[in-house]
Amino acid sequence: MLGVAINDSVMPTPVAWSTSVLIFAGAAQLATVSLAGTTTWLALVATATVINLRHVMYSAAMAPHFRGQPRWFRFFGPFVLIDQVFALMIGRTDLDRDAFRRLY
Repeated sequence: MLGVAINDSVMPTPVAWSTSVLIFAGAAQLATVSLAGTTTWLALVATATVINLRHVMYSAAMAPHFRGQPRWFRFFGPFVLIDQVFALMIGRTDLDRDAFRRLY
């Protein structure tokens, strides 16, 4: 889907592909590439920021689950926290620390 958006965008192809280095979330990357050429750079940055703010809320909601976890997991676990992982894990308060880590 991103490839189609890049092809249809007025953003130069190398610049559009390089957004994957700067923008982690796919939804924000797709919105940025799709809006390129039709809005200002400030609106592009604001759009990507607003879309990515959901990860801040995910992190705050998941913080109690990460307390007591090993340092390596507290570092790498949030890096792969995506919408689907959040939906599966937020309600799992019944798991102990090791079971949470294995399921995560």
